[in-house]
Amino acid sequence: MSKPGQVPVRMLCIGLSVFALDTRKLPPRDLSRIGNMRFDLEEEEPYALARFYDATESHFERIAELHNAKLARERGSSHHLALQQQMRDEARLVIGDTAFERFTPGWVDAEMLPLNGDDSLGNKAMWACYQVVDAVDVLAQELCNDTGMLMGNYHQALFGWWRLVEENGFDAVTEAIGARRPLLN
Repeated sequence: MSKPGQVPVRMLCIGLSVFALDTRKLPPRDLSRIGNMRFDLEEEEPYALARFYDATESHFERIAELHNAKLARERGSSHHLALQQQMRDEARLVIGDTAFERFTPGWVDAEMLPLNGDDSLGNKAMWACYQVVDAVDVLAQELCNDTGMLMGNYHQALFGWWRLVEENGFDAVTEAIGARRPLLN
């Protein structure tokens, strides 16, 4: 626990980086679980992870910075909403516009569900892109109480997308998701 006058923080370790998330603006809840959290992808190949962290470290720093700024603002204020959008825009810079134009976060329709058993690039790309868009949207909105879990989910989703791009190329991944009909809202 923090000493009086100190800002309560949760330390997140992503790759080799440590990010401090400000927890003073979170809703009242049991803070006993707040402490150091580490998000590893231990089962993954170490050289792939090193390349991923090298490529995304500054992105995760920016996401954590925006998240902390968002927590310090009144929920629903114009500045708070602008910071949520900036978090989504940061992810858009990494994965491109196609995935954000293609998917509605939190909504999986009949087109996506049959893709679970199919191992084609198109199906892998659909799920990988959807998961990043959904994870950053939930993190930006903070629909759950556990920021650390949401950051970890985003970390894992981004790694899955990045690995697919590393194996197949960015253009092939975005082409695979763009080739299908747009999802209906």
